[in-house]
Amino acid sequence: MSQLKMVTDTVEKNPDDVSETSISYDVMIPLWDKINTVTAGTSAMRVAAQLYLPQHKGEDDDNYAERLSTSVLFPKTEKTLEELAAKPFSDDMKIKDGTPDEIRGFMENDIDLLGNKAAIFYQSWFRDGIKKGFSHVLIDIAQPQTEEGVERTREDDRVEGRRPYMVHVLPEQVIFMASSVIGGVERLTDLRIREEVKVINGYAESIVHQIRAHSIGEVVVYQREEEKQDHDEDAWREIERYETGLDVIPFVTFYVDRLGLQLAKPPLEDLGDLNVAHWQSSSDQQNILKVARFPILSISGERVRVQRGPDGKAVAAKSVIGPRQVMRFEDPQAKMGYVEHTGKAIAAGRTELLDLEEQMGMYGSQFTRRQSGNQTATQRTIDSAEAVSTLQAWAMAFEDAAEEAQRMMLQYLPDAGDVPGRIKLNHKATVNDTSDSELTALDRGRTRKDISREAWAAEMLRRGVLSEDYDVEADKELIDAEPALFNLDPGGEDDDGEDDDKNKDDRRADPDNKPKL
Repeated sequence: MSQLKMVTDTVEKNPDDVSETSISYDVMIPLWDKINTVTAGTSAMRVAAQLYLPQHKGEDDDNYAERLSTSVLFPKTEKTLEELAAKPFSDDMKIKDGTPDEIRGFMENDIDLLGNKAAIFYQSWFRDGIKKGFSHVLIDIAQPQTEEGVERTREDDRVEGRRPYMVHVLPEQVIFMASSVIGGVERLTDLRIREEVKVINGYAESIVHQIRAHSIGEVVVYQREEEKQDHDEDAWREIERYETGLDVIPFVTFYVDRLGLQLAKPPLEDLGDLNVAHWQSSSDQQNILKVARFPILSISGERVRVQRGPDGKAVAAKSVIGPRQVMRFEDPQAKMGYVEHTGKAIAAGRTELLDLEEQMGMYGSQFTRRQSGNQTATQRTIDSAEAVSTLQAWAMAFEDAAEEAQRMMLQYLPDAGDVPGRIKLNHKATVNDTSDSELTALDRGRTRKDISREAWAAEMLRRGVLSEDYDVEADKELIDAEPALFNLDPGGEDDDGEDDDKNKDDRRADPDNKPKL
């Protein structure tokens, strides 16, 4: 954890400032910024500008602005994230027997007081955990509106609709976490969540910044004086304080690969880096194509004619190029012609893009590949002989996190029992059982024309190699519409009878060696 040590050595914290962030938060925030930007699409990448698309040395601001405004992101990181997050929820999420009726009712109808069923809420929580390495849920309940000294009953809660609910808390909101081992179990002891609250004043709407500080049994809410800046000791004033009546902080974190409290490696971080590299390369490729499409007229041997401008200064005469124009030269050795791009750099750039797309395309498959042996710390203890994929391990860890969140709900429902119940996700969809030998056999069958392209695609779909939304007929139309240069059947032959794979290898070895059209 050298990065953690670097932050420890360089950042000084103010012990009197409630908005101070934890060291772990400081380590994670740049990783989240990158993955958030890459998955947000082209507009977000353009806003980030030079952070992910550096301005070339010697490139003026206008040219850079034009290049940035025409660059388009290949959204592979977002697509991979969506596919991975959807697999465990591809079948209806099952609520196991033994789940208390009240908890089941919340899960089947409205788990978050926003009208979302548990299946929708949990998938969003799971997706955010994969995206950032971990994600949180706070179990909250409205404060009772009871006069002081008047005892409140559960019937009062039912009449008023007061009930516990889940709140999805993004990792970027949690600026501080601390824990201690209590009774042999790690328990949260301090938690600070940054919030933005909308305030409506007449027809106007504004944002107020708050920090909700949790300790065991108590919550204190601070609000920032807008005219003051963060990290001013007097910037934050207490506006509310209340007791929860619980002996725990009702907060649950789902980790995919925990490195420590509030620390994890986002599993798609490397894919995000590849996506940034593709963004930069595709920007250069688009720019060089634009330049190459415009040949430059070159004239040598012409005597430069000098004219005088209105101010009397010498101005070189401009040559007019176009129809109905004639060029005459006094120098008999004068030559004129167009300088055009050879295209080698264009071919090399396209090869680089293809290589990056191939790497990105294969990236997500590693998480569904069956693995055996010792499991990581994020995985629930299982039979050591059982082999699972990384995605399946995440799904199992999430089931545990969801159970803990449901257990926290029971803290506010003393007469509902103490068994929270469990959910069951679709584990089968999280494991790709296709072996390399099966893929090789399919490829060989397609190469020898023993099976049709439709049969090949159907088998690849059945094994989960191709995404579920893959449309064989629609893809065939796209392939038929492509230029012959790129119309390569998987492992098959072109109309000229030459082997596609050999053509592809030859092109990459020598960009000028183009296949016959």
